[in-house]
Amino acid sequence: MIPPIRLLFNELEAWSKDKDYEFNAVVLNDSLTLKVEALLRYMCEHLGIPTFKPKDKGIVMEKNIDDILADIKDEPESPTGFSEDDRLFIKFVLSEKVGQNLRNKVAHGLLDIHDYDFDKIIVVFTIILRFVKYRFVEEESNNDDTNN
Repeated sequence: MIPPIRLLFNELEAWSKDKDYEFNAVVLNDSLTLKVEALLRYMCEHLGIPTFKPKDKGIVMEKNIDDILADIKDEPESPTGFSEDDRLFIKFVLSEKVGQNLRNKVAHGLLDIHDYDFDKIIVVFTIILRFVKYRFVEEESNNDDTNN
């Protein structure tokens, strides 16, 4: 199985060689959309933001995309370093009903074949590119057991 980002570049290369080439738009849209959510969860883990929440009777449930997006909001009382422009763009593309609501449509199979287009692939890939600017620095432990 080819990772979705590599598949995107393979598809672009095939298209550059044959202008009649038909993109694998369904796989690219679905895979890249879900990859954004996975990357958001990964970023939350590095920011120390839980990606799960307790429910009744000790059950633990993964937070939905809207909860994750709310948790990464950079506020004075809980700084995350996450750009508000990026957060709002991701929310518009992935979960806003007045936006593209792409994550919900992909996850619940609500896209018809004609809804899968190259524009959606580029928008989702743009989100992934925006993540490149974020850096996570591991804090060094003050406990130096190697000298004892």
